[in-house]
Amino acid sequence: MKKLILISVLALSFLCSEAKIDSLKVKTKISEVTVYLRGAQVTRQGKIYVPKGTTNIILYNLSPNINASSIQIKSKQDITLLGVVHQLDFFHNPKKTTEVLALEASRQALNEKILFEQNMLFVYKEEEAMILANKSIGSQEQGVSVIELQKTADFYRKKLTEIKLLQLECNRKIANYKEEIVKIASQQRELNVKKEQPTSEIIITVSSKKAQTVSLEALYVITTAGWKAKYDLRAISVTKPISLVYKGEVYQGSGFDWKDVKLTLSTGEPLKSGTKPELSTWWLDFIPTNSNNNKQAYNNKNSTTHTFKIPNSYTIPTDGKNHSIEITKYSLPSNYEYSAIPKKDKDAFLMARITDWEQYHLLNGSINLFFEGTYIGSSDLNVNIPDDTLNISLGRDKNIIIEREKLKDFTKERIIGTKKVVTYVFEIKIRNNKYEKINLIIEDQIPVSQNDKIDIELEESSDAKYDELTGKLTWDLKLNPSETKVLKFKYTVKYPKSQIVILE
Repeated sequence: MKKLILISVLALSFLCSEAKIDSLKVKTKISEVTVYLRGAQVTRQGKIYVPKGTTNIILYNLSPNINASSIQIKSKQDITLLGVVHQLDFFHNPKKTTEVLALEASRQALNEKILFEQNMLFVYKEEEAMILANKSIGSQEQGVSVIELQKTADFYRKKLTEIKLLQLECNRKIANYKEEIVKIASQQRELNVKKEQPTSEIIITVSSKKAQTVSLEALYVITTAGWKAKYDLRAISVTKPISLVYKGEVYQGSGFDWKDVKLTLSTGEPLKSGTKPELSTWWLDFIPTNSNNNKQAYNNKNSTTHTFKIPNSYTIPTDGKNHSIEITKYSLPSNYEYSAIPKKDKDAFLMARITDWEQYHLLNGSINLFFEGTYIGSSDLNVNIPDDTLNISLGRDKNIIIEREKLKDFTKERIIGTKKVVTYVFEIKIRNNKYEKINLIIEDQIPVSQNDKIDIELEESSDAKYDELTGKLTWDLKLNPSETKVLKFKYTVKYPKSQIVILE
């Protein structure tokens, strides 16, 4: 068994010079697609009988968005590949799709309905004209009785009302049918744009030592496709692992539907430059913990390419829209804790902390969050983090009550010599109204001086962990059901009384 892979694409002039070479067209079918983050590799298969000698085999009706340098041709038969050329085909007139035919039939049916209603409208108007033309009763010599006049008036009223209602109904139907035609015309215009796009073809020049049936496999990369990650995250309770459904949102606009194909999703990006990179000096230094450079330092954590083979066949239409595909499911051991910053928001947020998450080959993407069987919102997963622990917010918990208050009775402002001394006292009350014990991280802060003439002193903190560089106060609490805890912190700011400092 011999496998031939084309490495280079030859010029079209090579084929044109071989005027006596027979050309045969082969119909191919998409059998497999590997979708990258940007782009996709399509595999097509077909069979054709070739005579002895040199033959041009034309794979036709292909996407116009093929990257010509990516084309590979494989065959199990004993043939020699002499050249491959990719070119656009502006003259190919593809058959109308089922969707196009259905729209044309619907539009024709609506036009016939409009014609029928217009004819009926004409009949009703003629009938109305006939009645109005014969509305005179009696004569100048002989009048009519009141009873006859009443009967005639009733007749005209009833008949004209009936005709006007029928005319009104006809006009209503005509307006509705025209509105439907406008919608169909809009869909037809969209489909005609796709139809007017050229297709392309691959011309393969082969040499065969004998007449034989040849199985061909063509692989090429298209640019108008890709996928992105999306997740469903479900947490039943804080005592059980997280269920993570890993999904891919696949799109493609190749011009051809992928019908019942085998799919593979890859984290690779073959459309990136193929130029070999060069090494530069690797300088090593400390990175500040609050620096945005952290992301750059850790962006290569998931740089290796990973592929997900999808077990079932899928159909992806060429509409450019996202189509959801389930990749896999994970059960993730997690540590749960609540976290709150009452200065910014008085609600407590449930956080799930996942360790060793790199093994799951996660990508940046949106997450649908479910907790205790209820949809609680959406979030974004950011895997470009400098940490081995992935923190995911599972939303707010209203059963944890937090109040933050500035104690005015203890807040003071004094003048001591040339200094103004301002003292602030804050109190944070937390109550656990849940039925289980919880871990809760509370964060707050005091200001940090950027001027040596401003002195800041933390005088009381209720045993908070204090970071002098950032001014952050952190309490790691454990609260039993129905338990209430009170935290208090106090700080003093001293600065020249002649200066103005914004403290709140």
